[in-house]
Amino acid sequence: MPTDVRDSAFVARALRDIALYLELKGENAFKVRAYNLAADRVLAVGERLADVVREGRLAELPNIGQALADKVVTLHTRGTLPLLEELRASYPPAILALLELPDLGPRKVAALWTSLGVGSLPALEEALRQGRVRGLKGFGEKSEAKLLAGLEQYRSAHARRRLGDVLPVALALRDELARAPGVVRIEVAGSVRRFCETVSDVDVIASAAEAAPVLEALAQRPGVATVLGKGDSKCSVRLQDGLQVDLRVLPDEDFATALHHFTGSKAHHVRLRGRARDLGLTISEWGVFRGEEKLAVPEEAALYRLLGMAYVPPELREDAGEFEAALAGTLPTDLVEPADIQGAVHAHTTWSDGRASLLDMARAAAARGLAYLTITDHSASAGYASGLSAERLRQQWQEVDAVQAQVPQVRLLRGLEVDILQNGALDLPDALLEQLDIVIASVHVRHGQDADAMTARVLRALDHPCTDVLGHPTGRLLQRREPSPLRMEEVFARAAERGVALEVNGNPERLDLHAAHVRAALSAGCRLVAGVDAHDTASFANVDYAARTARKGGARRSDVLNTLGTEAFLTALRERHPRRGRRG
Repeated sequence: MPTDVRDSAFVARALRDIALYLELKGENAFKVRAYNLAADRVLAVGERLADVVREGRLAELPNIGQALADKVVTLHTRGTLPLLEELRASYPPAILALLELPDLGPRKVAALWTSLGVGSLPALEEALRQGRVRGLKGFGEKSEAKLLAGLEQYRSAHARRRLGDVLPVALALRDELARAPGVVRIEVAGSVRRFCETVSDVDVIASAAEAAPVLEALAQRPGVATVLGKGDSKCSVRLQDGLQVDLRVLPDEDFATALHHFTGSKAHHVRLRGRARDLGLTISEWGVFRGEEKLAVPEEAALYRLLGMAYVPPELREDAGEFEAALAGTLPTDLVEPADIQGAVHAHTTWSDGRASLLDMARAAAARGLAYLTITDHSASAGYASGLSAERLRQQWQEVDAVQAQVPQVRLLRGLEVDILQNGALDLPDALLEQLDIVIASVHVRHGQDADAMTARVLRALDHPCTDVLGHPTGRLLQRREPSPLRMEEVFARAAERGVALEVNGNPERLDLHAAHVRAALSAGCRLVAGVDAHDTASFANVDYAARTARKGGARRSDVLNTLGTEAFLTALRERHPRRGRRG
């Protein structure tokens, strides 16, 4: 079994599945929690899981005893576990999908299965429409209506998948296929390459002298559930989780035009084809032609040169003004890159709801070569996240100083993600907030306020002299929670006026601000930070999502404050937004 299915994410998913099955069986809550905690710890280890397993240090991790450590080793090395296989065999293959519906917990799912034999979403819909569910204890006519609505919501949400769920799969698949016989070049295309926040499938373009061995490598890959079709140059498969992958293999001379064509977007291509016609050219996946003459296009930039345009990076190809800018030569050439980010802004530790200690977070930041790390745990009112009171915050400062001595390679900045209360006030006293290096103000509860109340709430927080950054500004969770009903133009105008930076949150479940809001914020004169919203060491990878989302919105390196070094970053926070009593 290939190594990509044995990483920390795979092992954690398996542990969480065990916990869900145990809940269905009615096992005690402590046993269920043990598997969920173990999953958290495995995710926190991240890319170091193989090293920890090899060195036999799993049992040293918090919440993982020897018995659980043995199970993790088995999952990591074999890709399965007898307990998990036994539990799966006890239930229908699709029963866990029922747990993703609103208001349907393990007890109700177990009742549906034992009483009605309902073990999948289609079976549930059939039982609901036949009126068989309302007779079960704990259900009724209202429950049926809610479940039917939940099914529609589920289908709508799962028609597309979050980029953060698909991108790692797509990149691992690309790297595997790159080792297939004869591959010259290979790249992910489609909406994944354009860094769209949700995607429907994965497109991969490869070049090789012979297509058959490469297509066969995909068709025979472990994890492929169904081969949907295979021809001379294309193979389409469906993976076990339902994700469709389309692979096209062409001669290398056609690679660049095929990659460009299948990257999209359709709207961007319509503009390019119109430009090509004006110049007496035609463009297709097979090349660029002047009459019968096929022009050489060794890379995508050459295609744009033939059209008399500047190269348009994939993230910008959405017909959102990039065509005109490329034609006029005004497209930014210094768009922010993940490698430009010097500091990790927005990080949580075990002081609040993080899954890694302050020391581990600091070491991980140093290992990534970051210059600084903001320690921004939750504030007191965030009881759901073990938020810090004034006393605990002062205690944390002592640990920050101690860890700083142990990890001098990365500068630790004292910070806080402070809750914006319902009336727009910040959670802790100004005298305390003034002593911090950075304050991120965020809304975490009561997202359902109307537009007037929510906008007034956020504007008041932006007016607060201690607010440096507005965290995940719209509060959305992709496919789970709609954005707050904010009047964003007012938020952007006030943030620009007050010098408050707006976070582009790189948590793949948020990506907030999204690219269109980034464009609007920059037009209003706002500054940005690329926030990792890290709750464990693996989450430092969120810097890629944050930077590339900002980039998709047209952000230059100079628009993003944490592309600056430590002192310049702190100066930038203060120069337009001074704060009394800041520590030196």
